[in-house]
Amino acid sequence: MRENVCPALSHKNNEVDRHVRLLFTATGPTYVNAAALGISVLARRVRNVYYDKGFAEVFYRELVLHHANVKSTWGRLHLRCLESGNELGNLFPTHTRHWWPIVEDIFASTAVGSLPATLQLAFHDTSEYTCISIDATLKVAMSIKGQASYRASKRLRNEACFGDDEALRRVLTVRGQTGAVLAIQLIKGEDAQEVAGCLEQCLPHSSRLQVLYIMSDSPSVKLLQALQRACPNLKGLALDPIHLAIVYEYGQWRKRTAGSKQLRTLLSKVVQHDPSRGALSWGPLFDGQETAPLTRQEEKWRQEILEWAHTNVYAQRVLQRLDPSVPVLTRVSFIEAVAAVCALHSQEVERKVTGTSKSVRQVLWSACSPQRLEWLFNNQRVRHALSPLQRALLPSGTTSNEALHSEINSWTRSTHEVHRSTLKLKLRIVTLGKQLVHHIATCYPLARQTADGVVLARGVGAPLWNDESWKADSSRQGEPTLHSRTVLCCNP
Repeated sequence: MRENVCPALSHKNNEVDRHVRLLFTATGPTYVNAAALGISVLARRVRNVYYDKGFAEVFYRELVLHHANVKSTWGRLHLRCLESGNELGNLFPTHTRHWWPIVEDIFASTAVGSLPATLQLAFHDTSEYTCISIDATLKVAMSIKGQASYRASKRLRNEACFGDDEALRRVLTVRGQTGAVLAIQLIKGEDAQEVAGCLEQCLPHSSRLQVLYIMSDSPSVKLLQALQRACPNLKGLALDPIHLAIVYEYGQWRKRTAGSKQLRTLLSKVVQHDPSRGALSWGPLFDGQETAPLTRQEEKWRQEILEWAHTNVYAQRVLQRLDPSVPVLTRVSFIEAVAAVCALHSQEVERKVTGTSKSVRQVLWSACSPQRLEWLFNNQRVRHALSPLQRALLPSGTTSNEALHSEINSWTRSTHEVHRSTLKLKLRIVTLGKQLVHHIATCYPLARQTADGVVLARGVGAPLWNDESWKADSSRQGEPTLHSRTVLCCNP
């Protein structure tokens, strides 16, 4: 303490603890003279702990790299103490409840708070919002404290601290036309008004004006009308094609089978592009209002999904004629191929889908209704309306959302209980990390394929604060600040 506490304490004073403060630095904890704070030591205070610019930079990087898992950063912080010869590493808190106020303070600062706005402007400049995909996941929100499980009775759900009307039971993810993570937000449910309100909250107005098409796994007239109020230039919705194959595999204990592979091959045709055709080759975008009923031939093949009336040789011939690189041209050819899959894999399609009382065969039969087919064929209309540059990296339906859900679930698998405010902060940090990776990968292309973690490490290596900005942050602690635009940079 004699070495670190400057100016030195009076040797006549025995109440040392009244005149020293614990300070977290980039090299570990240390003690400083309380009189030096704000003069020679510029630090921010969180409860009874102070931290300087070096610690803020280090902790920010570790949190983003470790997907907001505080416990995963402890080993890294202690390693820095050991490397710098600091023997006070055990003064770091040993429970996450002491760390989250520091995390909140760092990510509420001007330097970090301005990054999302800067990234949104960058995505707007590259037309990332032209075609977006939305989807929600349930598992992450099940660990929120104070609300009962959605499986509980209505009485138990309403008796919880957060009643059924206030409980946040879904995490909505929004991804752009090249796969950028535009938003990850907690919402109450997946009804149309809730989803539209979430988009209005998390996306700026200028970005919502850029939205022309939205991919969803449950399009409807109600959802389209609600989203058009949030996104005035929205032209239409499209049904996620791969969701049907996912439901098929739910009935096979989430395994890929011969039938699901053939179904995926058929569904992949819905997202193919034919240079010789235009968007109107399949008619105008379907808005759910007027649906052409099934023709007699289409109704005949739809009925054969339930009762196949031909030989298996004919079914094999139908599937062998499928060219995965050519779009589906007519509804009847799609329905006939689905019926052929059911005929060749009758044992698979008789199994029940997990969580429902329907068999896979009944799900496929429902998917061939005229409304569902038109929402599905909107994928082809959208892709043929976009330019080659816009559809070059366009994901298939909501598959990029499903991949993001899998990542988030893996990062939070060990979390059994979490406050909703803490989960919101975690999702903010995860969103920031994902957006940084995408921005760096598109603006600073590398010579070879590189893992996301490596790209992210290069992105967060640049300092966020200089001496002047840190002095301003530390001097106006506790005052409301306006976020200014930050210049993004990457360490080559």
